[in-house]
Amino acid sequence: TWECDGQGSCFDPGTGQGTYATLPACLNNCIALSWDCSGQGNCYDPGTGQGSYATLSACQNNCIAVSWECDGQGSCYDPGTGQGTYATLSACQNNCIALSWDCSGQGNCYDPGTGQGVYATLSACQNSCIAPSWNCDAQLSCYDPGTGQGSYSSLLSCQNNCIVPSWDCNDLGVCFDPLTGNGQYNSLTDCHLECTSLSNDEITDKGFELYPNPTKFECTVNSNSIINEIRFFDVSSRLCLLEFSNKRTKILDVSQLSKGIYIVEVITEQEIFKQKLIVE
Repeated sequence: TWECDGQGSCFDPGTGQGTYATLPACLNNCIALSWDCSGQGNCYDPGTGQGSYATLSACQNNCIAVSWECDGQGSCYDPGTGQGTYATLSACQNNCIALSWDCSGQGNCYDPGTGQGVYATLSACQNSCIAPSWNCDAQLSCYDPGTGQGSYSSLLSCQNNCIVPSWDCNDLGVCFDPLTGNGQYNSLTDCHLECTSLSNDEITDKGFELYPNPTKFECTVNSNSIINEIRFFDVSSRLCLLEFSNKRTKILDVSQLSKGIYIVEVITEQEIFKQKLIVE
């Protein structure tokens, strides 16, 4: 009688109890053992002699159960370690959500876990995520300039420090906001109308004239003494025009000046005169 040795060869066990009565029958059915991995981490003989592994130990060393991970882009893959988060592909697909990002409002980016974040990449979120900040406008309202560079880091801080603009007049006849909310005038217009440190009559008595006032294109300066310099300052005390002279009369072209109120400072050989000029 004949038995198959598991390596594809037949032999007579010498007991008369072999599986096959004839050698041809044994040879036709004697297939060498081979092994395949089931995908659940188990090894089995496919019975064809065509398994991937020639020995059971070789199969067991390499047979790793299939498992699945989410790649962060909404796709599932087998990490090949048997340690994936999901035991089945369907479980992975049901839970695999692409990463996306939202801005927290404090300038930080986070993944909302829904796949519906505004930004597809962290870098895009970080480039656009600006922390709120606040500035105070002239109407005592706080607003976010959208740059992250506002004066106040919180709305409450802005509201506590947002002061009503008010105006005072300095000794040059220039209006300015003292930033305390306690200025003498509630509007810049009122300040300009009332801020008269030197009247035209007082200056004329001193031997100095500036006319016409208001003017659009030019004005004339007359003085009893030689004029050295004539300076024009705007309401912010910024020098806007400088003219030199060595005469008692000087005609000035003011057509390039913006409409507004200017302080004209005339420096003569004997003294300095200051007067307001309105350019229309």
